[in-house]
Amino acid sequence: MNKSVPNFGWRIPISNIPDRAVFHIILPCVVGVAIGLLMLVSPWLALVCTLVVSIIIAVIIKPVLLCYLVIFGISLTSGMERGKPIPYLRANEVILAFSLAIAFVIIFTRKNRYPVNLDKLGVAIFVLVVGTSIIPGAYFLVRGSGLTIDDVIVLLASYQYVFLFWMFVYLPNNNRERLGIIKFMLFCSAIVAVVGLLQAQKVGFVLDLLNNWYASSHQAVALSRNRITSLLGSWNGLGIFMMFNLIIVWTFGVSRPSDLGWPTILFEGGVFIACLLLSGSFAGMIGLLLGITLISALLGLFINKRNVILFFVMAAVLAITFTFFSDKVLGRFDQQFGSGGAVPATLVDRLGIWVNVYLPVIQKNLFWGINPTISSNYAWQYTESQYLELLFKFGLVGFTSYILWNIIALRSLFRRFNQHGSFLRMISAIDIAIVIVIIVAGFSNAVFTYSGTADYLWIMLALISTDEGIRQEVAS
Repeated sequence: MNKSVPNFGWRIPISNIPDRAVFHIILPCVVGVAIGLLMLVSPWLALVCTLVVSIIIAVIIKPVLLCYLVIFGISLTSGMERGKPIPYLRANEVILAFSLAIAFVIIFTRKNRYPVNLDKLGVAIFVLVVGTSIIPGAYFLVRGSGLTIDDVIVLLASYQYVFLFWMFVYLPNNNRERLGIIKFMLFCSAIVAVVGLLQAQKVGFVLDLLNNWYASSHQAVALSRNRITSLLGSWNGLGIFMMFNLIIVWTFGVSRPSDLGWPTILFEGGVFIACLLLSGSFAGMIGLLLGITLISALLGLFINKRNVILFFVMAAVLAITFTFFSDKVLGRFDQQFGSGGAVPATLVDRLGIWVNVYLPVIQKNLFWGINPTISSNYAWQYTESQYLELLFKFGLVGFTSYILWNIIALRSLFRRFNQHGSFLRMISAIDIAIVIVIIVAGFSNAVFTYSGTADYLWIMLALISTDEGIRQEVAS
């Protein structure tokens, strides 16, 4: 009898299963006994084991849930201190590795794997990996550099993004699931925004949570600087992340509001814009205006009543936020412009850091770079520029590969924008806007590697990279 067990997207011939009782009776009993024995060792260990088994069962039934798990890890745990709760690693890295292991089995055992339409985007990804990982890694090894765990993680970062991209290309089965992924991205981001607002309000349990699990140099002084960090551990990272999500919400609001629903658009847009304001990120605020302008130009929606409605709603939220947190907003602006200058104080500080700290060092090894991470020996451990960071870490090789990545990726995205139908055309527009905004914001922030923002960018790129998604739009 050559039938197949009812499957979840991959073939399991009955002839390969000696006895179905193994799966229905024996295996659950074995798992139950194992968890019971773990209880004798540690209740926490048993709880973790139970959670892992439950997740595995859930994603076997519905593989796209792996995407939700990864998004949860990106948005809610990427700002955790390294080593908490797992030695040497961040929680989101463990979640991604766990998800990749399961995704590998699911994807490669599927009955029908639809083709991926990488086009020139595949070339862009290859160029980025070669220039920021393979060549620099080989150079540092040949030079005999004593690479630390942090150095290795930086060199492997591009692979992390490629694996993330690969997962989100293959796991969603249709555009409905892709929309569900975007909704969950926004939902988790809304949690980050709400935590940020509670941090600004100095709610006790939120401050304890951030101090115990999300401690960072930014988080420790955020409130004294009239800024917030939320679950990302960085005020600039939080601001850029909120900007990214606001561009997504705005685009849905002016193009396809029924996909999210107006209550969701207004609530999420409201908490995102409030959190962006309190993060104090001027790059995020300028990037939002640029992103909205680009989206309106691409989709031809300058004269659109939804644009007007969303503008006034956002303006009202900003007014309310200012009313409740005027001390923080005014304090932030006073820190920036209190001396009477027209240029923000942080930009003046950045110019000093670039000229006095990093440019002299970079010139010593311009072609190959200095080191994958910045040691505490430097007067300031942040280059405050995506381009200087690339030159410091990977030299002209990494810098050139990043420039080529942007050029090739944008050409591919514009081509997809012109080919795709309604839903994927809108996602392509978001991708184009985000890539351009990141290019501009990169002059004063290392945006391309910010936790949350970078991951969400790769997810959004993956959602438009399958022929299967295009065929669904044509069929509908």
